[in-house]
Amino acid sequence: MSNRRNYIPVLIVIAISVVALITYLYIRMYTPKYDWETNYRIESKQPYGIKLLYDVLKADYTDKFIEINSIPSLKINTNDVSSLYIFINAHFYSDSIEVAHLANFARKGNVVFVSAQNLTYDFIPYLSNQSINYFETSGVVDSTIKVRFNNVAKSEYRFDYKYNKGYGKYFWEGIDTAAFNEYLSVLKPEAVSYIKDTLINCLRIPCGKGWVIVHFNPIFFTNFNYCNEDGLNYVNQLFSSYSIKQIYWDEYSKSDHYSKDGAAGNQESVFRYIFSQKSLKWSWFMIIGITLLFLIFNIKRRYPVVPLLPENKNTTLEYTHAIAMLHYQYGNVKFMADEILKQFFVFVKNKYGITKGEEPDYNAFAQVVSKSSGISPEKIIGIFLYHKEILEAGKPDNTYFIDLYKSTDYFYKNCK
Repeated sequence: MSNRRNYIPVLIVIAISVVALITYLYIRMYTPKYDWETNYRIESKQPYGIKLLYDVLKADYTDKFIEINSIPSLKINTNDVSSLYIFINAHFYSDSIEVAHLANFARKGNVVFVSAQNLTYDFIPYLSNQSINYFETSGVVDSTIKVRFNNVAKSEYRFDYKYNKGYGKYFWEGIDTAAFNEYLSVLKPEAVSYIKDTLINCLRIPCGKGWVIVHFNPIFFTNFNYCNEDGLNYVNQLFSSYSIKQIYWDEYSKSDHYSKDGAAGNQESVFRYIFSQKSLKWSWFMIIGITLLFLIFNIKRRYPVVPLLPENKNTTLEYTHAIAMLHYQYGNVKFMADEILKQFFVFVKNKYGITKGEEPDYNAFAQVVSKSSGISPEKIIGIFLYHKEILEAGKPDNTYFIDLYKSTDYFYKNCK
């Protein structure tokens, strides 16, 4: 039996190893190599990260490349000239003060480039002191679109949206020409590039000696598109007309530091990220499964079972019988008669709450006890009489003692 128990831990280890190996092979075989969700992270090598563009610009400008990880207005030098501010993300989190600071930065002869969605709410209205009504952007839903620059004879640039092993539908955002002329005329903007000739994908707004460039499709600058010839040429064409000596790359405005929750406003839950990645999700399940197996197989007792104590036996009756026999054999009848009567009074008090008092009237006491117990008063008075005969007799007769015992025993067995 002990040898069999010694094999149990080995079997558990083997079982866990097999499960771990199967899980690893499953993850390796069925987990996609690429994550096709847009993330716009500078450290991401996935198709829709922006590491490639980030690394190229950082390598080209070296010490003239400044990454912003705190409030932009504290990092950007408004006295610079020929500098470029770049922001690329799905959403631009800022406020009117920061946007006004960027506008002042542009007026000195710099370029502010912001590529994000919903800029008609978060960015454009703050560029001017004049009131600009909020308006919705338009868009085209397709897997492939072609973009052309304004007043440029070059051929169109093609951008695709791929998801997993095929092409997917994507909402390519922009401003139609009617909204452009109606809502933004106060800013005197210029259309830079178009989608399908009717949708403005990128525009620039003059600010003093510089420009503010607004771009509505940050997906153009992701690794998947930038590594293609059209994507690379599009970016080069977009910035070719500007003299750039220094770059400010804004990472800080990717998080909602201006919400009530502070910097936590746009942080992603750890578990949400784990379950969004198939390999991490299955690894998490494997850890939980192994932990459960460990608990199940180790919850069993490892030490010898503690033997049960013998059952407690009530030996009070045997003890009382032995003591009574001793008194009876030595003729101590009066003592035993007193003890029997005391026990009777205690029984009546505990069962009916009736006490005899200091100087009891046995007749009255018998009447009261009779009503509660259902035993006739004569039977109860007989107990007192037998006790009295035993005490008054010079040489107690065992007959009275036996009668006393029988009388109390009758009462105990027949009372209510």
